[in-house]
Amino acid sequence: MSDEEATRFNRTLMEFDELSQSILKGHLMIEEQLTAILEHLVGGGGPVGDALDEVRLSFHQKAELFAIALIFVYGDLRKLYEQLRGEV
Repeated sequence: MSDEEATRFNRTLMEFDELSQSILKGHLMIEEQLTAILEHLVGGGGPVGDALDEVRLSFHQKAELFAIALIFVYGDLRKLYEQLRGEV
């Protein structure tokens, strides 16, 4: 990396406004919750340890896994609802 590129890189990092900071904090908080939910789902409620950290999933991969889990949960709830509705 040239001196000019390094200077530009450092200058860009120093220009960290309040909006950027809020977005980054929100992103990190959401990722933390996604990780906790996935650990709960993968571990069946038991401790999974650092399993998700070891596979190093990206934010996008965690969000996709969460979306897939929602589809399964929603599908199961829909089936239960239909069964209960049929019994009434």
